Amino acid sequence: MKSSRLILLAVLFVFVFNTFAIGQEQIRWEAIQKIREEGFQRSQVMETLSYLTDVYGPRLAGSPEYNEAAEWAKSRLEEYGLVNAALEPYPRVGRGWTNNYVSVHMLEPRYMPIIGYPPTNSPGTDGKITGQVIYIDFSTIQSEADLAQYMNRLNNAIVISSPVRALSPNFTPDALRLTEEELDEMEIYSIPVGQEAGRGGRGRGRGGFGRGGRGRGQADGMTQAQIREYLMANGVAAFAQPGSGEDGTVFVSGGGRGGGGSSPTVVMAAEHYNRIFRILEKGIPVTLEVEINNSFTDEYQEDYNVVAEIRGTDLADEIVMLGGHFDSWHAGTGATDNAAGS
Repeated sequence: MKSSRLILLAVLFVFVFNTFAIGQEQIRWEAIQKIREEGFQRSQVMETLSYLTDVYGPRLAGSPEYNEAAEWAKSRLEEYGLVNAALEPYPRVGRGWTNNYVSVHMLEPRYMPIIGYPPTNSPGTDGKITGQVIYIDFSTIQSEADLAQYMNRLNNAIVISSPVRALSPNFTPDALRLTEEELDEMEIYSIPVGQEAGRGGRGRGRGGFGRGGRGRGQADGMTQAQIREYLMANGVAAFAQPGSGEDGTVFVSGGGRGGGGSSPTVVMAAEHYNRIFRILEKGIPVTLEVEINNSFTDEYQEDYNVVAEIRGTDLADEIVMLGGHFDSWHAGTGATDNAAGS
């Protein structure tokens, strides 16, 4: 019992001593004021952000755009006075891909410009194509015989295979003023431990196009990739899908590595897709004009991390690492994914 008391007293002494030491730590107000002045009076954050998003914008890993943006970031870090700025290479998987041009319009029964993007690593069209839209529910296709009913309509057709995407109105204001209690709660971060940590966070899945996955009702039938390949071999010009995202956003996923076995596809803003579907439901033909120009490259066999150092002084042997992913998706400027983080 006596030794237990001694251990407890020792722990209490260490706790009180450390608390006292922290309480007595000198606050360097002059340094804090310099940091505040630098941030509020001479900040280059928005100018840097503008270059990264407005000028360089989409920078898919393995693309020429990524390399150009990485070289710019390296030179900017050197201008800031950081040392050992470098592009550190690591091997990449698959070919580089760039979307050079996309144009989608509904011509009949009424004209409408359509917001749309190709999924990554998908091929383009052979120039501008004009064709009628037909709906084929892939979940009902078990064999080539199930596609026989469409054969006389496939030449130069543009196929859609998804039903109308349900959209909900948003009644939440874009900006909210948080209460003190909500701000206090945001300061708390629970560090995952054990099995929770092993799950690796939220686990966002990226559903893609042309990945050979099986759709509903296709457990023993043709895969979606097989259906697409068969339709392309029989005259179909392109495919269209509704994009995820609402309130004016269009989220575009990937179309398989290297474009092998994939097909020209456009991912549309959901309500534009829904309008086309609703017109078809009324038995009225819909004609689209689509042009997609994508290019592949084997030139960039490596991806690069952009790194630089702010050398320390009295604690120069210790390392603090800060970072964020530098690449972005091809259908946006990368402002939130991830220029704001990097």
